[in-house]
Amino acid sequence: MSEGYYALGVSPESSLAAVFQRYFSLMDELETKIEYEIEGRSPKVINDFAHYQGAMNEILREKELSGETPEGCLPPESLKKFYYYRGKRLFIEGKLYEAGQSFEKASRMASRDGKTLYFLGRCLLASGNLKLAEDAFKLASVKERKNTYLWLYLGDVYSKGGFPKKALPMWELCLDLDKHFFPALERLERQGVNLRRKFIQEGFVELWEKLKGKFSSGKRSDREE
Repeated sequence: MSEGYYALGVSPESSLAAVFQRYFSLMDELETKIEYEIEGRSPKVINDFAHYQGAMNEILREKELSGETPEGCLPPESLKKFYYYRGKRLFIEGKLYEAGQSFEKASRMASRDGKTLYFLGRCLLASGNLKLAEDAFKLASVKERKNTYLWLYLGDVYSKGGFPKKALPMWELCLDLDKHFFPALERLERQGVNLRRKFIQEGFVELWEKLKGKFSSGKRSDREE
C-alpha cells in the first residue's frame, strides 16, 4: 500500500476523487505562499509542495492499476489544476521541459488561466522559444496585470531577442507596480538607465535614499548629473 495516503492524511480505501479533494486543499494553501516565484521562498513550503505532489503521484500509480485515472474522475477545471500543480513541482525541480508540457496541458483546459500561461511562458523563455514565450506572457497579462514577474520576464524576452528598447518599458512597468522590485531595478541599470535621476524626477527621493547604496548611479554626485 502506498505511503502517499499517509502523507496526504487520507485512508487507503478512499476513492481517487476523495484523495484529490484532500490533495487540492493542501496544495491550494501552499500555492498562496509561492505564487509566481520560487527563489526566496521558504524551504519548508517548497519541500511540502514537492512532498504532497510526490505523494499524489504514488497514489496515482497504484490507482491506475485498478483503472482509476485523473481523467476519469475529475471535471475539466480540477483536471487543469492537477496538471498545473504537476507542472509547478517539475518547475521547482528544474525540469522545465516536462513542466512546460504539463502547463501546456493545463492551458488547453483553461486557455485564459493567467498563472498557467505565466509559468508556461517561463518554461518557453528558458528553452529559448522567445516568440511562444512572448505570446504566453501577453495572454497571461489579461488576468495577471499586477504580476511584476510577468512584466520582468516579458522584458527579458525582448532583451534576449535583441530588442532592448521594447524591454525597458516592461521593466519600468514593474516599478509602477512596486518601486522596491529589485530584479527590475538591476536590469534597468544594466541598460544604462540612471536610477537616481528617475527616482528623483518621479518624486521618490526618500525611497532613493534607502536604495542608492545598491546601485552605481547612487554613487554619483549631483555634479556628475
